[in-house]
Amino acid sequence: MANIKQADEINKLKEKLSKIILEYDNLRLVECVNIENYYMVNFGYIECKIYKYYIEYLKLKEKLKLIQYYINLKIKFNLEEIENSIEEDFAEYNKEFEKKIDDLNKAIDFVQADKLSDEDQSEIKKFYYKIIKKLHPDINPNASEKEKELLDFAIKAYKNGDVEKIRSIYYLIIENKYDDNYLIENFDDTKNKLLNMIKNFEDKIFIIKSSYPYTMKKYLYNENLKQEKIIDLNITLKRYKDVVDQMKDEISNRLDEMNE
Repeated sequence: MANIKQADEINKLKEKLSKIILEYDNLRLVECVNIENYYMVNFGYIECKIYKYYIEYLKLKEKLKLIQYYINLKIKFNLEEIENSIEEDFAEYNKEFEKKIDDLNKAIDFVQADKLSDEDQSEIKKFYYKIIKKLHPDINPNASEKEKELLDFAIKAYKNGDVEKIRSIYYLIIENKYDDNYLIENFDDTKNKLLNMIKNFEDKIFIIKSSYPYTMKKYLYNENLKQEKIIDLNITLKRYKDVVDQMKDEISNRLDEMNE
């Protein structure tokens, strides 16, 4: 009787761990990917413009600094050489801006791509959950290299929304009758290990839900927050535009003073 009760308790912990691993993988492989791409489509264009003006502000600030330096020392300077030097110094900023634009374009392509139906989403999640219970090394520490390889294939298929591959892997597991039971040599040790793994995945899930991009989720599903975010971004954009215009005027004034 004791062995039956212990086996039942271990199986319940394995069941809980399987569900938590599924939640963790769904968060990092699917939900956060969706959140990040939809966030980019909704707000990325404005954020890219803000970053562009931010770079321009930094360049103009450096330009003004150098011009004033030469003016103070009464040294002649070549404005084009100064500008070329600044462009070289800000090459990494320019690359980062190009990457942001590239990420935005990829997000647009992602959002416009065909998505799984609700039925397919439900099916892929169901099969993936069963695969985790069979193959995940945290649940089955005696998993073979072949089983670990199959799990890697399943993770990639789940990330890519490949229903057919997930289904094939599942039926391959069933056909080969992989056993998800392993010898429990020490009940307390096994129980503690499972409890620790559950806690570990719960902590990982907490970190994901406390970090970008998950924290941006609220702006996608609450229209009021979404509009507030857009307003805030546009305010920031205008501030940078105004500062850039002020810097340009100041540089122009310095050059005019020098030529008088």
